[in-house]
Amino acid sequence: MSRKRKQKKTLEELLAEALVPEAEQPYELPENWVWVRLGSVFERINENVMPSLNQKYIGLEHLSKNGGLEGIGKAEGLKSSKTPFKNGDVLYGKLRPYLNKHVAIQFDGVASTDILVFRQKIDELGIFLDKYFGLPYVMEYAMSNSKGINLPRVSPKVMESLPFPLPPLSEQKRIVDRVESLLGKIDEAKELIQEARDSFEQRRAAILDQAFRGELTRTWREQHPDVEPADRLLERIREEKASLETRKGGRRKKATNLPPIDPPYELPQGWKWVRLGEVTVINPGKPRNLEYTDDNICSFVPMAVVDDFTGSISVLEERPFGEVKKGYTYFEENDVLFAKITPCMENGKVAVAKGLTNKFGFGTTEFHIIRCSHLNIHPKLVYHLVRSDFFRKQAKAVMTGAVGQQRVPKHFLESYPFPLPPFDEQEEVVKVVDDLLMHEYETYTTLEIEGHLNSLTQSILTQAFRGELGTHDPTEESALELLKRTLAEQNGLAYESPATEELRVAEQGELYLT
Repeated sequence: MSRKRKQKKTLEELLAEALVPEAEQPYELPENWVWVRLGSVFERINENVMPSLNQKYIGLEHLSKNGGLEGIGKAEGLKSSKTPFKNGDVLYGKLRPYLNKHVAIQFDGVASTDILVFRQKIDELGIFLDKYFGLPYVMEYAMSNSKGINLPRVSPKVMESLPFPLPPLSEQKRIVDRVESLLGKIDEAKELIQEARDSFEQRRAAILDQAFRGELTRTWREQHPDVEPADRLLERIREEKASLETRKGGRRKKATNLPPIDPPYELPQGWKWVRLGEVTVINPGKPRNLEYTDDNICSFVPMAVVDDFTGSISVLEERPFGEVKKGYTYFEENDVLFAKITPCMENGKVAVAKGLTNKFGFGTTEFHIIRCSHLNIHPKLVYHLVRSDFFRKQAKAVMTGAVGQQRVPKHFLESYPFPLPPFDEQEEVVKVVDDLLMHEYETYTTLEIEGHLNSLTQSILTQAFRGELGTHDPTEESALELLKRTLAEQNGLAYESPATEELRVAEQGELYLT
């Protein structure tokens, strides 16, 4: 018995699927615009292929936060299938959509399977979509419909259902030209700010390099020749560590056999090269005897509230203990929080935990915790070390894991050579560094402009997709006809424009009269 042949959908049925119901429309559009589902005007490439050696490769790490391309990879060495893309396609990162990674691509290649590839069904609509992805509304839509806690993803189906404002074809081009002109001026201003920021980063790197060579406290040492050397401090730290292990009732941990430190440079008298793990505790864990009821409030630090410029926690969140006691990282007052995952680590997301409710808190599992205050090591000294440019560069070189989800391993921190100053000198090093960096922050006022520029960008994009940038012409053919024409062409259906229909009716009327 033969199967019943699937009936072809009519243009009216296709149109009903493509249009967004009025109740779901985000805002009111100009009269000759129309709200459509993204999948009706863009084809999502649902194909995976094994890449060839000479192909260009785009992973999430190559897409810039908030749009753009910051690098191109090579397919050589890739062992799994990838999604092919062509010049003119739009790429969108579905992993961690709050990063808002997207770009209108200008060459052929293959992309990570964590990147959605959209191909336009209407000429020149790709650039228009890329600009649309920059709207806060799109990010909020993707985030509210994503799944996963630490690594949220938005599904392809959800993005294909995204409401998309379709203007008439000519207006699309005018909008893109207008937006690119305005955003081009903003980009020029941002480049100047970035140059200033790079200069600041170079000065900060130089300050920290001098600090850990003992050059910033040379005068202080001359004035305090009788301070206890770091050798004695190290002995006390070892004794304290052994005592802590005894008090916990556990066996003393067997020392890891590490090769002797090859000093990168000569230290001042009284300083000593040690392993960071010798004088701190890395990821100490939650105490077994922590007594706290599930409904009591405790401090919580997600990655987003650690400022990668200032290196501080912008706001301490509070959550019930019962929600965070499992599945999150525990830390205590004065612990150093070090982001171990890319790109947060490279960006310098490091902070000292201060002002915690009941002196402890929880945060994302993407933190390494470095505890040192109870061992007579100044937390801010360790903070400046792990946030320094030279530390982060070495950490990046040893990251492990899948592309886009690489992390700094714990043993790197434990074995890292640390130039340990005497106890009394640590506080002076921290004071001098803090004073110098505070002066740099205060004089670096141009960064305040960056927030205004980002707000201006969002304002321009919002106006553009509401038809409020002076590009709207109400006399142009409605975008509804453009949609009908596109659906008809894609599905092999007949389409008759209103003008053609009027002409045909007029001709029939004349024929009738004659």
